Amino acid sequence: MFFLSLTLAAGCKKTPTIPSNGDVSATINGVSWEANAVTGSLISDGTIAFAGQIQTTKEADEPYPLDDLSFRIERTLDRQHLRGAMSPDLQFFTWVQHGHVVNEVFAVYEPDSSSNFVQIDEEHGNYGEIKGRFSVTLVKTSSGSQPRYPDTLRITNGVFEVRDIKPL
Repeated sequence: MFFLSLTLAAGCKKTPTIPSNGDVSATINGVSWEANAVTGSLISDGTIAFAGQIQTTKEADEPYPLDDLSFRIERTLDRQHLRGAMSPDLQFFTWVQHGHVVNEVFAVYEPDSSSNFVQIDEEHGNYGEIKGRFSVTLVKTSSGSQPRYPDTLRITNGVFEVRDIKPL
């Protein structure tokens, strides 16, 4: 009986929890992409920073990022055209070595283009919760030793819902 209990206990492994305060998803070059970790902050300059990440866990059950789609946008319900390198309002990163090394960096292509936008459709609690959509074309600005994406990313059908946004 003791052996059976020990065997069952050894076979049960705790599933690591990756915290998330929302949802971010899109189509990247025709393939579905969905974040499993979302965070957001209200910045003192009047902007909102939020990120959707695809995270995984390593042996110590500590989450680390693989993909990171990061936004920094104005607190407004008006459509915002993404400005790109002059103001890094949307960037996409990939990571390697358990989230310690940036592998690839992508930035907005054709700043202020009508096809590069983010739109907050709803806000609640003075931007403590936001819902919206986005579309953008990104180009690779740097690449590491393990590239996973092509040089151009066409991100369409992007939607986000970020909850529990607090001042940084």
